[in-house]
Amino acid sequence: ARLCLEDIAAVLPLDASSRKDWRVWLAYWGRAPFSENLRAIHQQFYLDFETALAAGFSGPPKTARLNAAAIIAAVDGVGTRATLEPEAWPPERQRAALSALISPLLA
Repeated sequence: ARLCLEDIAAVLPLDASSRKDWRVWLAYWGRAPFSENLRAIHQQFYLDFETALAAGFSGPPKTARLNAAAIIAAVDGVGTRATLEPEAWPPERQRAALSALISPLLA
């Protein structure tokens, strides 16, 4: 299946419920560096996530994985900012920033 911006943006903290999920995720990130078990779970989650995203790209596997990693980094960055600064990052700004970051990869 072809990757699209709307599907990727859907994981951002666009409403109260998803902001709550992101707060939990950020709390987990805060603990993972100090827990071998949580760090291993985190690494496996991102490996699986990157593999699934990479499958949506055509072309060389190495490029597909790099593109997937870049998308994940963009989502994490925008999502973190929006979670910590919800007034400054309404859904429209989140989508616009994500689009600016990943549209070249989806073209």
